[in-house]
Amino acid sequence: SSVCYAHPYFHAAKRRNCLPPETDILILNSGRPKILGIKEVYDSINAKEDLVDDYGTLEKKVNRLKTISFNQESNRFEERKIKSIIKTPFSRSHLIEIRTKSGRNFLSSGEHRIIAYSNGELKAKKVIELTKDDKLIVPEKIDVREKDLGEIDVLKEFWRLELSNEMMVRDTRDFFKNLLNRLGGLKEASKKLKINKKTLSNYIHRDSIPLPLLKDIFRLCNEEFTSIPKNCKLGIKRDKTSIPRIINVNKEFMRTMGYYLSEGYLRGGDRCYQTNLAFSEEEMLEDYIINIKKIFDIDPYVGKNVLTISNKLVYHLFKDVLCTGENAHNKRVPTLFFALPKEKIKELLKAYFSGDGSVEKERLHVTCSSVNARLLRDIGFLLLRFGIFYRLREGKREASGSVKEFYLKKRLKCSKSENRLHIEEPLPEFKSYSISIRSKYARKFYDEIGFSLSRKQKALKSVLSKEGKVRVEKFKNFILDGVKKINISNIPSGHLYDIEVEEDHNFLMNDFILSSNCDGDEDCVMLLLDGLINFS
Repeated sequence: SSVCYAHPYFHAAKRRNCLPPETDILILNSGRPKILGIKEVYDSINAKEDLVDDYGTLEKKVNRLKTISFNQESNRFEERKIKSIIKTPFSRSHLIEIRTKSGRNFLSSGEHRIIAYSNGELKAKKVIELTKDDKLIVPEKIDVREKDLGEIDVLKEFWRLELSNEMMVRDTRDFFKNLLNRLGGLKEASKKLKINKKTLSNYIHRDSIPLPLLKDIFRLCNEEFTSIPKNCKLGIKRDKTSIPRIINVNKEFMRTMGYYLSEGYLRGGDRCYQTNLAFSEEEMLEDYIINIKKIFDIDPYVGKNVLTISNKLVYHLFKDVLCTGENAHNKRVPTLFFALPKEKIKELLKAYFSGDGSVEKERLHVTCSSVNARLLRDIGFLLLRFGIFYRLREGKREASGSVKEFYLKKRLKCSKSENRLHIEEPLPEFKSYSISIRSKYARKFYDEIGFSLSRKQKALKSVLSKEGKVRVEKFKNFILDGVKKINISNIPSGHLYDIEVEEDHNFLMNDFILSSNCDGDEDCVMLLLDGLINFS
């Protein structure tokens, strides 16, 4: 017995070599790409947990989820099924952090396997075995099956939400009258609906029907919401502004989404529901106004450097339907957009880079920056769809723009309330992340995407002649990204996670670094053979 417990097989069989919960992985749900934390994926799977070892590792079987995996035979990234996902206790005090020359990084246990280019060949190496001579794999381009989205039916999206209790359906007078006639006319309908006849008549006169009332009528008439005319308008009680039921996912809409991701934020509560877009140039403001009028048929309010859409439905469309996030720290590209045709993605990127992007003077170098690393990960995925490879940087920057103005006002308010002279204190610093696109990839950005802001587009055009040699190493259809730093990172105990992918046994994590499956069973089989062969 003591021999078995002393042999490394016992510990390998118990160990699962995994990733921390915040590690992002690329998954395909019904063919649509999503970038989710590995813990998010585990928690979202509605399946029973099976105990798979005596260390407390739990496994969930997975159906219908896929990922993008590298096939070494075809040298292509292809769709593969995710078979299972595991969750294992972690009690050690540290993980290993790997940072590459392109600025990508990840954390893992030392035994986690990573696909590396080492001594002229691809192999799965344990992270603890990596050296600065090794190179990790990053796709130069990610191909996905395009799934277009022609329109968003706002009524359908809000139909079962609590917000629907406040909604009004407008511009449907003839349709509404027809429904009431099917119930026996105004008088009989008011009795069946248990509503005052005059109130019902007022709804017809105003051509504005409460959605809860319409639902009651549908139940009595055995109708579906799909029968409501698509050209109707939607509003909120005691609010005269309305938006179309159908929002077309077109050039104007995608550009507005790009502007929102770079310059937008939401404000909600106390009967104030605002979607805001900051601007610093007149050309950008003009584009905002034209697009918003075409999309929502609303005239926004223009203040000092900020445009505001005061409409509760638009606010909740961004917040709850598209899940864009509310501020700079939590904004994300809607997952509905990841598989859209590149012609539409192009408009989002053009607008995003017009807000948060820039062109370096006298160099063919395009950058964009954000305080939100996961937003840049989304933007990076969209760039890779065009075959535009990029580098990443981390740094710190002082508050600027409206954030700087907020802290300056706060500082002044505090000094007045405390009846003391204003003391200059440093403005807060924020961690900042940036994408860097150079050389031929910057030219590709110009050719296939560009800026919607003419000033920045002209600046990019003026440096196209500065194109230099690409400082990346390629092998077949991917980029070789050298290991730059290997650090020990102290973390609290908790759980680690991993996924099992069929056939190729690898997947893309964080900023699209190719990771191998890591499974304690693979180690323990080899060590078991060793134990049996050398038992004597």
